Amino acid sequence: MRAKALLSLQRKATVTLHRIRLRRPWQCEPAGEGACWRRRFHRPTGLGPDTQVWIVLGGFSAAGTMRLNGQALGRLDPERPECRFDATGAMCPENELAIDLDAPAPAALPKGADPPGEVALEIDRKRG
Repeated sequence: MRAKALLSLQRKATVTLHRIRLRRPWQCEPAGEGACWRRRFHRPTGLGPDTQVWIVLGGFSAAGTMRLNGQALGRLDPERPECRFDATGAMCPENELAIDLDAPAPAALPKGADPPGEVALEIDRKRG
């Protein structure tokens, strides 16, 4: 309960400037017993020292690990409707997002298909 209150206070201390949905093209490849979904994207413009960039995943039914540019940012929990990862320190001019899911990809996957959940960047400005 205390963690929820702290998260609520943190959310009130920021103002969301922009939300960018990361849609197609994604690449999916087998990875052990699961699947790895990858997508490249450019660093959003206009980021200053008072901004934070979050990667937000929602609607995933499998657990997994979220990585940005090879750096693990955290575990995806399918029990939570939305998982947020602070990507501010891991952002580069060119980025590769990888979601290693503990569930295999569907057998008949169209080229460039979307992953089995929503992925977005949220850009927040800290209030001074």
